[in-house]
Amino acid sequence: MASNGSDSGRYLQVNVGGKGGTNAGGWNGGAAGRYPNAGATSGGGGGASDVRVTENGSAPQHRLITAGGGGGGGNAWHNGLDGGRTDGAQTTTPDGGAGDNSPSEDGYAGGGGGGYLGGRGGLAGYGGDGGTSQAGTPEAPGGIALSGSATNTSGLNSGDGKVEIRYTIPHITSFTWANSKRLNNGDTYTIKDGGGNDTYHLAMQGDGNLVTYNSAWQPVWASGTNTARAYAEFTADGVLEVHKPNGDLIWKSANPGGTSSTLTLATDGNLNINNASGNRWKTLIGERLYKGIALEPNQAVSINGGYHLVMQYDGNLVDYQVNTTNGNFTALWASNTSGHDGQGYKLIIDQPNGRAVINNSTNVNTTTGLVTGGTTLWSSNTTRTDLTNPVLNFQPANNGNGRLVFYTNVTNGTDIWHNW
Repeated sequence: MASNGSDSGRYLQVNVGGKGGTNAGGWNGGAAGRYPNAGATSGGGGGASDVRVTENGSAPQHRLITAGGGGGGGNAWHNGLDGGRTDGAQTTTPDGGAGDNSPSEDGYAGGGGGGYLGGRGGLAGYGGDGGTSQAGTPEAPGGIALSGSATNTSGLNSGDGKVEIRYTIPHITSFTWANSKRLNNGDTYTIKDGGGNDTYHLAMQGDGNLVTYNSAWQPVWASGTNTARAYAEFTADGVLEVHKPNGDLIWKSANPGGTSSTLTLATDGNLNINNASGNRWKTLIGERLYKGIALEPNQAVSINGGYHLVMQYDGNLVDYQVNTTNGNFTALWASNTSGHDGQGYKLIIDQPNGRAVINNSTNVNTTTGLVTGGTTLWSSNTTRTDLTNPVLNFQPANNGNGRLVFYTNVTNGTDIWHNW
């Protein structure tokens, strides 16, 4: 017997019937055989196998599926007959009926098998009936008589019962949280492609870093929050946060999604916060920063997982190298514009003015990146007016140095600014 915990105090209980022994019945309803002479043998009925769902008990009325046990083999002058005859009525209980022990007969009768209804015990010299099987609920059983299995020499069942529970695990190609969900320290979520292969993992590590890994377990995005035993939470107002064990906030996403928003780990590995109006925040894995796209507070551009450009919540723009084993950060360069927590500073490619800026304006053209108003904390100090499709990107990953470059064009552009 095995029990597996389920929700709300419910249990799935699996009972595997035992084989009938020499005269003795198998566990879970198999009845004993009968024998008129000392030392004689007959087969005990096999026990039933069943699955029950129960909260406070394990009585037969809790059975959902029952596989009837085979009837025990009879032995007439030591010539055994098959058990599990189905020509007689079953008993009214799950237990099989005992074999007949008429002293006037020389045959040794087999016991009935256990089942939803137990099998009838055999007459002298004959095997017992198999127990009935049932699928459905106890209130509406579909009893089907099954013949049992006995050897033709000893009158004993051939083996214990067997239960196989098979189910298909769906391939989780993305996962979505509603508001007010928590990712505890040590928790990991994995999404798969249509073939069941791992694609991305989101892990709240023991060192307090919230990290997205690719299928090879290489980090492609991280929160950079190296605080032991920290946890992540998607809050009621639609913000992804990382907290110290005592609850203190150490990192959060920008642009709250609101009370009806969702957090999704998508098939491209990006974390997204969406609401009815569309996307409110994402991690920008493998993307460049183009005109009209603002790098919001606590948002990062990540290239091949090796380097992160992070627009921090405090207003500081930092170029990080990422440890490809654990996702920890090492700062390579910074704009040195910290000290502006919660003031909404973001990095913007301002095409009309030919520059990259850190500014907190709420009036940014989403097509050209033109910034109107706000306060500028940092600028690339470039004034090119001939830019067509400018892009801020890391140098090709094979250079391996994490250098950040502002190009005049996404294709074959000219380097007009770099951070070192």
